[in-house]
Amino acid sequence: MPEALFPPTPRFIYDKSPLIEVVCQLRFPQILRIDAQPPAEFQDSIRHEFPLLERQSQQFPQLPAEFAQFLGARMGNAHLFLTEDRSATLSLASDAIGLTVNRYTRWEEFRDKFFGPLRSLVRIYAPAFFSRVGLRYSDLIDPQQLGMPTEKWSHLIRPSILGEIAETEFEDNLEALQHIVRFRFPDGSGSVLLQHGLAQAPGIDRAYKIDFDFFNDKKTEVNDAETVLNRFNRRAGDAFRWFITDKLHRALGPTEIPAVSASII
Repeated sequence: MPEALFPPTPRFIYDKSPLIEVVCQLRFPQILRIDAQPPAEFQDSIRHEFPLLERQSQQFPQLPAEFAQFLGARMGNAHLFLTEDRSATLSLASDAIGLTVNRYTRWEEFRDKFFGPLRSLVRIYAPAFFSRVGLRYSDLIDPQQLGMPTEKWSHLIRPSILGEIAETEFEDNLEALQHIVRFRFPDGSGSVLLQHGLAQAPGIDRAYKIDFDFFNDKKTEVNDAETVLNRFNRRAGDAFRWFITDKLHRALGPTEIPAVSASII
């Protein structure tokens, strides 16, 4: 399937999932009513899932750095609705709605958390269209946690994506590595920003971060947004499986999901 960019694979969930954050965001032409009056009706529609409320200024000082960057300063003030355990944050601003989670098991659960508020947004505020639809997955590979603390990165990550460090002499003396690549899908349905490289994390000696940001920054009709996100999820699973070697795949403890199930990463 040339339009897929990444070869389609079976769907898996991992017993030792490396996912550290998943972020979804939709931007739309600014709706002043969201800033002009408290979004009380919107809150009532989601309060059973997101009972906590905070209000953040443009700088988002209390949000994870990557989520704040993803939302962007252009959002201005935002209302933050959080789950009771604070593992998920829903953000509503005058030009965007987004969800970030730091605990993720499967797409169906994430989708249900976001599609309900999205439908409330459409019902209450009727955005004209979406100017950007994005879905982002961040993974952190910790070889020690997988029982292979000294394993070479070229045995865990697709060697062709590692470039020059797939050569033994380079990998044995590696101090830093960061790659940023942006692709468009051949069928014109969006793009993906891939960022990957060595990372530092508390209590982890060696780590490799893989960050896929799938997005469409062209006009998306309101009724098409859920379809676009479902497609991005399917592609995210294919992309991650393409990125890692069979050895890492097995070490993560995969369980294949039947084809009749919704896409899972």
